[in-house]
Amino acid sequence: MARARLQDVAALAGVSIKTVSNVVNAHPHVREDTRARVQAAIGELGYRPHAVGRQLRRGRTGSIALAVPEIDVPYFAELARRVVDAAGAAGLTVLIEQTGGSLEAERALVDAREAGLVDGLVISPVAMSAEELQARRREVPMVLLGEGPRPSGVDHVGIDDAAAADAATEHLVATGRRRVAFLGAQAPGPLATSTWRLAGWSRALARAGLDAGDDLWLPAEQFSFAAGRTGVLEALARGVRFDALVCASDLLAVGALRALAEQRLDVPADVAVVGWDDIALAPYTSPSLTSVRPDLHQIATCAVEMLTERVDGLDAPGRRVVARSELVVRESSSTPS
Repeated sequence: MARARLQDVAALAGVSIKTVSNVVNAHPHVREDTRARVQAAIGELGYRPHAVGRQLRRGRTGSIALAVPEIDVPYFAELARRVVDAAGAAGLTVLIEQTGGSLEAERALVDAREAGLVDGLVISPVAMSAEELQARRREVPMVLLGEGPRPSGVDHVGIDDAAAADAATEHLVATGRRRVAFLGAQAPGPLATSTWRLAGWSRALARAGLDAGDDLWLPAEQFSFAAGRTGVLEALARGVRFDALVCASDLLAVGALRALAEQRLDVPADVAVVGWDDIALAPYTSPSLTSVRPDLHQIATCAVEMLTERVDGLDAPGRRVVARSELVVRESSSTPS
């Protein structure tokens, strides 16, 4: 049986196609008896409005974009799944894009909305500056994620990275560690995604009266297994000694575990290790990895809700939602015997 059309409803109800369209789109200026007649015809014919057509007539696509630096990083893959779930509950589809940390790619995603491809953008920026994002805030409905730029005029959802790093470091100090290094330090600038985490680590050590010298800042240009392994091996080769590591990501932490094993250093007896993101692999490393767990469900849900409000025309100062996080303690940071 052919699908009922708008004109079929109009013919059965004895009204114009325009009147049927007004009823379908809930326009207020329709007589109640006419509205009832059209709705009866819709029910009898089983007419279903074409969602895409309705959205386009409203100037909407029904799609949003999620832009992340690297899709294959477990944290971003898990975040993307949560955003897709939250958007689906709101009747939206999600276009997932990988920027690779490229300024050109991030700008292209912002411009995609202006080209009518999406209604708004959830983005984890690492290359666009706070000033540029601030300047584009009225052109593009957007919500920012992560530890990157946080201009005051743009909505942002994320955990309190400094407080979480402080708590992770305090946990290590409480287990008796006195030389706590930070793995994942980066040069200042838009790409310095570990800035707040480094600040929280430093604050906790200062409060405990412990050293946070430059030799304990272990660099990592990328958050990867290889960078974690290399960062630890190079530090040990330079003669840097530490009894604990706060890692800016779980990928770095897993690489660190590998490096420590290669050097015959026991975890946690010789060196305790804390990761970040609590990816699905964390409970299954050997030893199992202590990690900072951000509430991805809350992050995704709030981001989609805030973006929807912006798309619907909300004109308000930039908002910041601080999502929940917790330190999940496992074997890699247990108290040494």
